[in-house]
Amino acid sequence: MFVISDFDGTLAEFSTDPMNVPINHTAVRALDELAALPGVRVAILSGRSLEHLTQLVDVSDAVILAGSHGAETLGLNTVPSAEQQEQLKKLDQELDKLLHGGAWVEVKPFGRVLHTRAMTSGAAELEAQAKRIPFGGRLQEGKAVVEFSVSNASKGDWIRANRKPGESVIFLGDDVTDETGFAVLADGDTGIKVGAGETKATVRLADVEEVGHYLTDLVESLRSAQE
Repeated sequence: MFVISDFDGTLAEFSTDPMNVPINHTAVRALDELAALPGVRVAILSGRSLEHLTQLVDVSDAVILAGSHGAETLGLNTVPSAEQQEQLKKLDQELDKLLHGGAWVEVKPFGRVLHTRAMTSGAAELEAQAKRIPFGGRLQEGKAVVEFSVSNASKGDWIRANRKPGESVIFLGDDVTDETGFAVLADGDTGIKVGAGETKATVRLADVEEVGHYLTDLVESLRSAQE
């Protein structure tokens, strides 16, 4: 079994301070316990940069950490090409022109994310302006974010590349970017959507707190089955 979870909106609540988000420690502890069980692998697969993810998440080395939607995996050295770096430089210049009213840009090795959660007004218009920026890479919308990436990596690609033959997958996520992960799940896998919104997932949990309960119950169920 391979248990894979998104971070923001799944293991942690949202916050206007992205490096001070309320983390559900019950859920994170359950992931650590799952990773210690025979035949179970665990990963946290986030849109955040790997640098930020490792700063925020305190888990055992048995838990795989992957950032930038799978473009970065802890232990693997991946850097943007010279062409990609030039794309990002031009993008930075355009995004700088838009910043006002609490909007800010998160810098990732393979992309930039415009955050509008802290804005009291004008967020929709600012996001619309951002989407009109000439950009040759991939653009994704999320919850109060517009993300630009020079990498084609997606969570679905990462799941396909990292699951082992015959291994069932449980994938938990809350945002539009997690839909690529749900889309690659096969018979016997479980996709779990956290919160509202259309989804390809087959199971739905209301919020981050329910994720903690679900993962804790999963630990107990697998332990009982292995006794």
